[in-house]
Amino acid sequence: MTPRIRKDKRDSIMREILTRQDANKLIDISKAPDFFANLQGSEDAKNALTYLEAKGFISCSRNPVSHKLLQIRVTEIGATYFEDAEEILNAKRVESIRYWITTGIAVAALITSIASIILQYL
Repeated sequence: MTPRIRKDKRDSIMREILTRQDANKLIDISKAPDFFANLQGSEDAKNALTYLEAKGFISCSRNPVSHKLLQIRVTEIGATYFEDAEEILNAKRVESIRYWITTGIAVAALITSIASIILQYL
């Protein structure tokens, strides 16, 4: 089961990963020891990494004995992490606009039908 972690925390860690990756979409502990130390020390960061790995945005290589994080590789899905989120947000926005237009037309039709019934009896 993936741990529950706030979206803003996941986003900040993913943003940091995408910023630090090299041309091979890889972050190595030897090139960013401070970043790895911060990830290892924070429970929220560990949970965020577990979540991002479970969802397929990154893959992590760990020491088999100590389970210490050695490398983070950004997957193809992870490379478009923020673009995909923006597309989903835009799709929801369009869906919401369509809903309100359809609802408005339905309410206008209801008011028109009620008004015509009332006018029939006047």
